Amino acid sequence: MTLDQKRRHLLTGSEQKGRRTWRTGQTFENVAVMTMLRPDAEVFWADSLKFGNRNEVIDLENLLLITATFRSSDPRDKVFSLTGIARNAGDPELIIPDYSLPVEQVFQNTAQCVFSFPQDRQTVHILALAGTGFCERPLKMPSWVPDFSEERICHPYVSILDRKTNFKASGDLPQDIQLDLYTSSLWIKAIVIDRVLDISENGALSWGLRNLELADVFELLPKLHKFVHAAIALCEKYRESVAVPDQRTSERLWWTLIAGRIERKPADAKFKEVFQFWLRGLDLIVISDGRDDYNKRALESGLAAYPGGEPLDATYQYSVMEACYGRRIAITESGRLCIVPPLTRVGDSIFIPHGAQTPFLVRKPHSYLDTAGYELIGETWVEGAMYGEMVGSADEEVIRLS
Repeated sequence: MTLDQKRRHLLTGSEQKGRRTWRTGQTFENVAVMTMLRPDAEVFWADSLKFGNRNEVIDLENLLLITATFRSSDPRDKVFSLTGIARNAGDPELIIPDYSLPVEQVFQNTAQCVFSFPQDRQTVHILALAGTGFCERPLKMPSWVPDFSEERICHPYVSILDRKTNFKASGDLPQDIQLDLYTSSLWIKAIVIDRVLDISENGALSWGLRNLELADVFELLPKLHKFVHAAIALCEKYRESVAVPDQRTSERLWWTLIAGRIERKPADAKFKEVFQFWLRGLDLIVISDGRDDYNKRALESGLAAYPGGEPLDATYQYSVMEACYGRRIAITESGRLCIVPPLTRVGDSIFIPHGAQTPFLVRKPHSYLDTAGYELIGETWVEGAMYGEMVGSADEEVIRLS
């Protein structure tokens, strides 16, 4: 579903030399999703091992996930527009749109419906759309209820489409979720693995552009340079790791910046060298006096093109932006590097719900009541925890999200 890096520039071009029309990644993904959902889109379902059963994709919880970045003039249509085409939509009240209900009530009803489905529906991945860590939530809802009107600038890490490359943080543990309507809580069986120790001083990676705004890539890359060097500074601050004692933290940064994947496929070790080449190119940009000066310096220093002819540095850069855009770099108490939502705080706990593809961050709210539930912050990528490595080595708990 990703776009080949050789063709991406064709979709972002403009008539002005050196400038591109900025479109969020969602623009391209949404076109692919709409094409895929067409009744005659057999080509997307030819490889059943890769994409799975089309009927599963049009279950309500999966439709909500793959259309999360779509927009609508009325936020309630983010739900009502799907119930008519969803298989097993559940609650009859959702199927008949009721525009007299406030937005937050529609969203909460939807989440309650989804988490009331049988456990084998694997609805836990919907939590990737929830949490308070990506932006301030104006709607008064529990933290586990997705705000489908939220315009995030990054895609979730979870996926229901490509089974071959999905993360599998909880291994083969079955989902175990209980909905408590009386307290508007969600009880989740999970393993708690770590806590956030420190966060990169640079904020979330962002260009600060509006969709369709013209942008000069040469002017944007210094922001990426600043983001990466702030991550390097964090690695230098915590050079040693309890979790990975045989390797310096900085030596693992290349892997973290791409979330262990190149264009959503497991990363090859050769990209460790590609990272060094790419980083030298970024360093050259910030010391150059304009584009012409950079081109001259790059040619003289051998940085004009990656050795071997393949544009691997460009491939690496696209993968960094896909993994980190809209997020921050952090490190845990055990020394694991992680990619976290922008509003993450030091001390947030990392847990892996049973049945989940990815870990999540939770926060214990300040309360004099010991019975107060946790606040869901959001989905995260954690080094050494994305493919079931932590299953069996961490304590299991039942987490209450409120």
